Amino acid sequence: MPPIDLVAQLFPGETDYGLLLLLADGRPAVYLNGPIQPNVFRHSAIEYGISILYDYQPEGLLLHLTYAVHDQPADPYRLDTFLDPTDPADRQVLNTLTHSDQLVIVLYSSLAHSLSAKTVPWSPERRSAIQELLTSTAKHRPGDFPAAKARWLAEHT
Repeated sequence: MPPIDLVAQLFPGETDYGLLLLLADGRPAVYLNGPIQPNVFRHSAIEYGISILYDYQPEGLLLHLTYAVHDQPADPYRLDTFLDPTDPADRQVLNTLTHSDQLVIVLYSSLAHSLSAKTVPWSPERRSAIQELLTSTAKHRPGDFPAAKARWLAEHT
C-alpha cells in the first residue's frame, strides 16, 4: 500500500466519494475515505462495483460506481466513484478491471488516520460488463467531465 500521508492527501477533508486507481503492482484498487474504525472495516461486508453509465448532454459521459461498507448493518456507509470513460487514464484503470479477478479496497480511516485493505473478488460478469462499456465508449469524444459529475451530484444528493 502507498504511504498513509500520500493517501491522506487524496482526501483533503471528509468526502463521500472514492477513487479508483492502480496500485504500484498494477492491481486495481478503490481508495475510500470514511469515519470507520479499521477493525470494524476488516469485519464489514462490502457491496461494490455497481456501475451505471450516464450520457449527459452537453456535458458528456460519466461512469458511476457505488460502494457500501456495512459497518452498521441498518445504516451502511455509502460512497461513490466517478470515472470519465473518454479519459485515457480512466480507460487504463477500466481496462485493468477487464483482466483482474480481484479488486483491492483500501480504507483511509479519517478517525484513526490509518489504512486498511481488503481484497474482494471481481467476477467474470463484471469484467465482461466493463469490457462492453469500454467498447461502447471507445469512439466518444471527451466532454466536460467536471460538469457531468456536478450535474450527477446535483440530481442525486
